Order: sequence, then C-alpha cells, then structure tokens
Amino acid sequence: MIWSLVNIVLVLLNQITGKSFTVGPAGCRSNPIRCHGPAGESAYLDRLKSHDGRKVLYKRQGSLGIPSPFGNIVDEYLIGFEDVGAVKRIYMDMYFEGYTDDRPVSGFYLVSTGSVPNPPDTDREPTGPAEG
Repeated sequence: MIWSLVNIVLVLLNQITGKSFTVGPAGCRSNPIRCHGPAGESAYLDRLKSHDGRKVLYKRQGSLGIPSPFGNIVDEYLIGFEDVGAVKRIYMDMYFEGYTDDRPVSGFYLVSTGSVPNPPDTDREPTGPAEG
C-alpha cells in the first residue's frame, strides 16, 4: 500500500515538473527498470548476471495494479539462479520506446550492449499509454 502512495505522489510530481523523479534502487517499485516493450524486458533480463558471472533465470509474475512513477503499468519479475531458485523481485516499466536501461539491479551486473547508455536520471518523457 505504501508503494502505491509513493508512486502516485511521484506521478503527480513528474507531471507537474516535467522531470523524472524516482525513489529507491534500480528495479524497485518506485524506480523500475525502464525498457521498450516485452522484448526490451527480456533483453535487459538476458544481460543481467551474478557477480560471479552466472546467468540469471527469470519469470514474469504479471502486471501490478500500481503505476510506475511515470504513470505506466509495472511488470513484476522473480529473478534467481538454477541451483538456488528465486532470490529477488524486480519491477519493470516497458513503456519507454527505444530506451535501454543500463542500471543494474542491486547485487547484479549487466553485460554491455555496446551501445551508448542512457543516463540513469533522464528527463525523457515516457511514451506509450499512461495507465494507472
């Protein structure tokens, strides 16, 4: 419940100021990983590795009924490893056309795409439906 209120405040703040305010580490409910569509979610998760280089396994849990700080629907994923199972929940906002998030979630790293990364605190407006 508290995350819903935090995100509603962030949505309003972002709409009023035209900025992209978030709270918390990359991949949390109030600072979701930003990407372009379901393929962008998969591409990000496929690049995510453990610090010792293990491939991360992931499973989509579904869309949440809370908006991201940008007013979009948030998808929840469980991530983990074959020998351990799920170790973390991460949240993703797939309504950023052409965007590739290069912020790793806490405890993991990202394999480089070879492209120029977007800055983590972008002022870019989200594209796509603003559903909440």
